[in-house]
Amino acid sequence: MHRNRSSKRLAFLVLIIALLLQLAIPVRAQGGATVTGQGTIENPTGGGSIPFTLTFNPAGGPVNGETAALNMPYSMGFGVEGFSTTTNVNYPACPISGTFAGGNGGALQATVTCTGSFTQLINTPVGSGTVNGTMIWTATVTGTLKADGTGSGSADMTSSGTTEPFVMNGIQFPGSSSPATTYSTTWQVAYSAVEFAAAIVTPTPIPLSYFQSTYGITVENGTKAWTPKELQLLDEVFKQIPASLLNSIVLPKIVRDKVDFDAQGNQAPNTFGSYAASTGVLKIFDQAFSPYDFQNDADGSKQFKGTLIHELTHVITRSKGSQAYYIDTYFNPLLGNYMSVGSASGATWQMSVNGSKWIYNASATSQLPTTYAGTDPEEDLCESTMLYMMDPARLKQSSVDRYNYIRDNIFGGIEYENGVQKKP
Repeated sequence: MHRNRSSKRLAFLVLIIALLLQLAIPVRAQGGATVTGQGTIENPTGGGSIPFTLTFNPAGGPVNGETAALNMPYSMGFGVEGFSTTTNVNYPACPISGTFAGGNGGALQATVTCTGSFTQLINTPVGSGTVNGTMIWTATVTGTLKADGTGSGSADMTSSGTTEPFVMNGIQFPGSSSPATTYSTTWQVAYSAVEFAAAIVTPTPIPLSYFQSTYGITVENGTKAWTPKELQLLDEVFKQIPASLLNSIVLPKIVRDKVDFDAQGNQAPNTFGSYAASTGVLKIFDQAFSPYDFQNDADGSKQFKGTLIHELTHVITRSKGSQAYYIDTYFNPLLGNYMSVGSASGATWQMSVNGSKWIYNASATSQLPTTYAGTDPEEDLCESTMLYMMDPARLKQSSVDRYNYIRDNIFGGIEYENGVQKKP
């Protein structure tokens, strides 16, 4: 009789702990440089919102902030006389870091990781016991910051918890852990619109000659003149690419044209960029600013950078040293070896029976990173390299094999976050 009752008690207590681990869940935020705002994140599990501070430079750059320290006491009854729990969860102030694209409606991306502790008192008719444990939550914040003094967006969080072993009524209970739980919620922040406007200083336009003197690449106006912002974005991309890589490619000229034309002379308005190995000319078109591959890209800056990186990857695959190029890019071992990435899991590139198109056979762990990557292996590599620099988490999710190959064979181990080299 006693053995059966003890077994039921153990099962009931484990259920209580599991429920509490799922209920004691946290919240999130962001931060950065010249203007400081006060915001809140809606608690996805109820119980109000979580305050945070956010500091950023309205012109763009690093973002920093901090969530408020939290104390979350609560009690729970189970509808059975004598059974209840009292829990106290404590989270410290946790740092927020990320980047802001800059300008009115610029994209914000930030992350936060927070580790807290909890103590819970479990009361039952047969005795009481105290359980200690740890809660960990991580979150990704995305959205926009506007010149009117407001910012908002979404927050995706993941939380998990562990309990330490404990003794209750003479019975030893083992430690346990809860599975990771994911939530989606929203955030908002307010700051001074006057300070936002005052902090945006129009940069001195970069002269076209700067790119020749700095990178050895001629930048010219074509059917469209480069804007100061475009030249700034171009420079930002070049600054993040290893000099050794830039020096090893055939890229004498970059031209800004309004629109592309097909072989018949008709406008091809959906073309973002192009590269002709025979002339060494890379072209960027108006379409490069149209948000396509990236969410929350309000002004198209991230897409513009992504287009540049995509086209520069075409240059890399075509370049046979700094003075020559591959007539057929598939002769380049870089692309040839890339085609076998993921083969260990069964993923393969192969030509159709009639030789008219390439076909990719994906595996569970090696998926195409974008729809356009399915055009052929070279476009696959270009799209993957674009995501490697601009959205590495997305590339890892679709194919960590692609991520590792590009890291080791193109960037020499350098990794990125939102287009910026990560610190070693």
